[in-house]
Amino acid sequence: MWKTPLNLSRPVMSYRVSYYNASSNPSKPINYEYVSGSNSVTLFYLRPSTNYKIEIKAVVGKNLFTSSVYHSFTTSPATTSQSCKTPTVEEKTSSSIHLSFSCPSGDTPQLRDCHIKRYFIKYRPYNSSSRFIRRQLLSSMSRLDNLIPFTSYEILLTPDYDPLYCNIIFAPSPSLVVKTDPVGPTAPRNIREKTRNARDVVIEWDVPKYVNGTVERYRVYLFNSKTYLPFTSTSIRIRELKPFTRYTYIVQALVEHERDNGRKLSP
Repeated sequence: MWKTPLNLSRPVMSYRVSYYNASSNPSKPINYEYVSGSNSVTLFYLRPSTNYKIEIKAVVGKNLFTSSVYHSFTTSPATTSQSCKTPTVEEKTSSSIHLSFSCPSGDTPQLRDCHIKRYFIKYRPYNSSSRFIRRQLLSSMSRLDNLIPFTSYEILLTPDYDPLYCNIIFAPSPSLVVKTDPVGPTAPRNIREKTRNARDVVIEWDVPKYVNGTVERYRVYLFNSKTYLPFTSTSIRIRELKPFTRYTYIVQALVEHERDNGRKLSP
């Protein structure tokens, strides 16, 4: 904002506002704005935390300007804002994660000034030093494919914009950590011997943490002896053992997959 010059021989037709980044030190101003009918102007697309020099001249005729002196000002620092909310998992499998997300619309004046053109989804294995894989978002949902089974992934959203001329620093969305499903079921948990004597033992266990289907049956295999046929209970009594003998055994879950109509055996 400025005052109208006094003692002019002609009326003011308009004002020419010249400004430039003081650190660039050009031989002449590189930006011009012509203002008519007002003694103020708003300058857009300036860099945050930057010193500018400005010169204002009154136009009193064709190629006739009043003299002026340069003034300087410094723009405010950029503020930090969250660009997108944390992505939401809609569905996941052993090799893919289906996500939905919410980001600000590019039609708001604030975002138009920052020239946000698009958003990217970035992901990589969790706690990994590898570089993020970046993919452009084309809709409000995205599907990540060709992932490693039973692996945790860190996922976030970032905007593509020009930070030099934006008064907002857009932080990435909060990270989301998602673990893909196992290819088959995980092993039964908390395997234990409940009661023992010289000839028999009762073995109990809990269902797998990740079934990834429906448990059809369990199988207990006693090494150097025999395999006990499948059953659906989470315990079994094994008889006719030799006294004072060390036995090794494993418990496996056989799972039927609804997606591929196949069967998978746990470790």
